[in-house]
Amino acid sequence: MINGLPSGFETVAGTAVHYLRFDGETPEATPIVLTHGWPSTFLEHVELARRLARPSEHGAAGEESFTVIVPSPPGFRSPRSGRRCPPCRHTSCGIG
Repeated sequence: MINGLPSGFETVAGTAVHYLRFDGETPEATPIVLTHGWPSTFLEHVELARRLARPSEHGAAGEESFTVIVPSPPGFRSPRSGRRCPPCRHTSCGIG
């Protein structure tokens, strides 16, 4: 499931930030950002992001779509970042 998601990485202020991007149905789709906090993850927003990006697949008009970005905020490390959490020394624990 995770490998099939539309994900990417961008560098923001020297920090690699993971994100998902769900493009809206129309070129005029309004961008929206869905964020999460601890102990949640970006995975909890996947279904909502899909519905917002593709409303016509869920009974609404395609003109009501959004381009949805779901970032993993710094501190919610992905294994790709290679950084270790100072309090517990685990990779990607979400603490720290």
